[in-house]
Amino acid sequence: QELAKIQDLLIERRNQRIRYFLLGEGEELNAQSNLRVVPWTAARPQFEQDQRFVTLQVDQQRWQQAPSYTFQEIQSGPAWTNEVDRFY
Repeated sequence: QELAKIQDLLIERRNQRIRYFLLGEGEELNAQSNLRVVPWTAARPQFEQDQRFVTLQVDQQRWQQAPSYTFQEIQSGPAWTNEVDRFY
């Protein structure tokens, strides 16, 4: 079941690895849109024919409880990382 689309990736500067990805619902996102931040380690990349996607082992109820942030909150600093890492 598609829950959201990947809107952006957060990459660690020191080792150039993906640390988190940002998931958004809907087509029109802006600076005030709420995004769910998911650690890359919680995802399983999938490749099928011409499609690329990631899967998460999370049920719908838990997904609704996942922490979400605006672009502005994400950019303001790493304070949100502890909450995200604990959730997943």
